[in-house]
Amino acid sequence: MSVAPFDIAPVVDRLKANAPSLRRVAGAAERAAAETDAGLPTPAAYVVPLRESPMPHRGGAGALRQAVTAVFLVVLAAKNFRLSDLGMQANATLQTARTEVRDALIGWQPTTECTACELAGSELQ
Repeated sequence: MSVAPFDIAPVVDRLKANAPSLRRVAGAAERAAAETDAGLPTPAAYVVPLRESPMPHRGGAGALRQAVTAVFLVVLAAKNFRLSDLGMQANATLQTARTEVRDALIGWQPTTECTACELAGSELQ
């Protein structure tokens, strides 16, 4: 049993392998740079750890086994073409990426110590 924080690397690897429409998949550190570099390829996904919520330990004597819920975000980035006829094409591309991300992650188990990923919410901005 590990007490290390949730590792997003398996999530990044899973998206790279199972979301072919994404031209870039990276972690949280790369996301900040993407916001200022208009030349980065899109659609792109950035996996951002959000929080870990430990549950109370409910065991007796022996090794401590404590459930922890780890929440991460997958931030999708796409170029905005709303002033051109390409807007509908960009929307379709983003819709494809969203579907691929959900198909790749929902129900997938990152490690044997983890339970399967669940969709906790979705927001478009």
